[in-house]
Amino acid sequence: MNPNDSPGAEVAHLDAAEVARRLRRLADLELQMEDRSAELAWTSERLVAELYDRHAAEAAADRLGRFDSVTGLPNRSTFEDRVGRALEAQSQDSEAAAVMIIGIERMKQLRETIGFKGVDRVALQIADRLRIAVRGSDMVARIGDDTFALWLARLRHAEDATALARKLFDAIDAPLIVDSREYRVEPAVGVAVFPQDGVNADLLLARAESAMNYAREHGTGLYQFFRPDIAQRTAHRLQLEGELRAAIERDQFRVHLQPRVDLRRGRVIGAEALLRWQHPQRGLLLPGEFLDVAEETGPRLCDCRALAQHAVDRGQSVAARIPRQVDAGHGAGGAAHLRPAGGTPAD
Repeated sequence: MNPNDSPGAEVAHLDAAEVARRLRRLADLELQMEDRSAELAWTSERLVAELYDRHAAEAAADRLGRFDSVTGLPNRSTFEDRVGRALEAQSQDSEAAAVMIIGIERMKQLRETIGFKGVDRVALQIADRLRIAVRGSDMVARIGDDTFALWLARLRHAEDATALARKLFDAIDAPLIVDSREYRVEPAVGVAVFPQDGVNADLLLARAESAMNYAREHGTGLYQFFRPDIAQRTAHRLQLEGELRAAIERDQFRVHLQPRVDLRRGRVIGAEALLRWQHPQRGLLLPGEFLDVAEETGPRLCDCRALAQHAVDRGQSVAARIPRQVDAGHGAGGAAHLRPAGGTPAD
């Protein structure tokens, strides 16, 4: 009998084959586990990267919501929040402080000349100059395309803001360089002082803006401190704007026609259409009392030439005897010149 044909040898042979098969299976499982581990590691790394990117995007979005994207300065909401927190820590009996608003004139003209990127470079230069000019305890912000704001802390006297306003004006007034060319802007500065002009950030900012607008409109020099009469004037202008809009809707404007006579020939050669406002409470108003506000608000509110032409076309008694024609321009004080066709207004 052959020993290899014994039942024990067959079992041993089968066991070896089974062991080999299982070893191969084990090796395959190990490879699969390695592949799965590599896949999990890659997934984990990608998840970490995505979480990092998301966090970075959220941080960038948060920064864009709190800071100006061009200059890196705090924006209006951040400025108000920081000033508010500073005021909470400062009692009314402590040192004075101030909010300063700087409006930059000619930014629109510069934008038309050197483009948006050029204006961004101008804004960045102005921001850098303001950062250098202020003290370490002060804060600079950009609260609009052409407007900067400053928080001046720990002033020994309110008058200390005057010297700083002059310093800032000189810094901004110096030539700005864009592509090797010099440009100039004109700053208008408004100042509101804590605590006499307000005890919260919103009121101080609003009153500093009112003072800045007053300086911009009246050319009061380097700067303008807030005064109560400026607030009254601002309220009056807002009321007048609202009344002007109502006047258009209620047809309260009137045109008075004044004949223009050629004394040498003794004949009427035309007429001036003089704009008047029949105010329901204040009576008949001359253009000097409302025309500036109307023109600043825009032609959508009050186009004096259109009103004059409308009155003429409605058949005013004098205009009915004169061929209707309105000169290309209207005179000062809300006057539009009317003349016969082919004629020339008298000098």
